[in-house]
Amino acid sequence: MSTRNYFSRTFKLHVLQEVELGKLSKEEARLKYGIKGHSAILNWQRNLAMDNLELPMKSSDNTKHDLDSELEIKKLKKELSDAKFKLRAFEIYIQELEKETKGNLVKKSATGQLIKSEKKQ
Repeated sequence: MSTRNYFSRTFKLHVLQEVELGKLSKEEARLKYGIKGHSAILNWQRNLAMDNLELPMKSSDNTKHDLDSELEIKKLKKELSDAKFKLRAFEIYIQELEKETKGNLVKKSATGQLIKSEKKQ
């Protein structure tokens, strides 16, 4: 089941402004800001036209702060997701290494190195 993202009006206006000014194509904006729907930006443009609103050329300090906060949250969520992915990859790597060496690996607290828990005889 997929989750649906809800974007603030401020965020949508910022994205649309970048597209309208030619800084990004719709597809580039979609990828840059993690917008999942392929037609979301087009729908935002249509809704904006229907509401007869104009894109602001300069955002207020509060609007800019809100947008910066949203972008920072998205960035942090992506970093967290990447870190979880790396952690899982390392866990799998250690499991495979333990299978190959037929022993448990433990972290040596003094040096932080991995060693076999069973002594060689």
